[in-house]
Amino acid sequence: MSTLLFDSLIFDLDGTLLDTGKSIITSIVAVLEERGARIPSDAELRSFVGPPLFASFERVCGFTGDDLKAVVARYREFYRGTYMYEAVPYEGMRETLEWACAQGIRVGVATNKLQSLTDLLIAHYGFDAYMSAVHGTDTAGTVSKADTIRACLTDWSVDRSRALMVGDSTSDSTAAAEVGVP
Repeated sequence: MSTLLFDSLIFDLDGTLLDTGKSIITSIVAVLEERGARIPSDAELRSFVGPPLFASFERVCGFTGDDLKAVVARYREFYRGTYMYEAVPYEGMRETLEWACAQGIRVGVATNKLQSLTDLLIAHYGFDAYMSAVHGTDTAGTVSKADTIRACLTDWSVDRSRALMVGDSTSDSTAAAEVGVP
């Protein structure tokens, strides 16, 4: 009988596995400068890391409707084309993932980042060797963080009480609570 409290770990990507803050913020500033929009304060810019882009651009910058869709699309072009690989894995994460896998713990990612970008980053940094589930959002922003957590659980057919969400933001803890995962 295992003495481990959890047999499945679901990690957030931005701010948990990878320090993506600089690349996200640089992409936001590039989009806003291109549009001639106000550049938010450093604290406001940092608040973009983690939550869904659509919600952040609306909350911080006031974009709505077609403008909001255009800003998010352009952000993704800047991010993917120029800044995405400026992310840095947090110290000790690779060892943590190796340890978890060696213990027989399932490891996955549930993120608000676009699925295609998530897949690229996970592979680029070699985390794909440890992951048995990787779930991100869609281009329309209709897949929530809770949906991505549920998708990991579905992939594994695991008891929610044996899974743990590891994240860095209130959106992580709120989504985990919504799904019933500690």
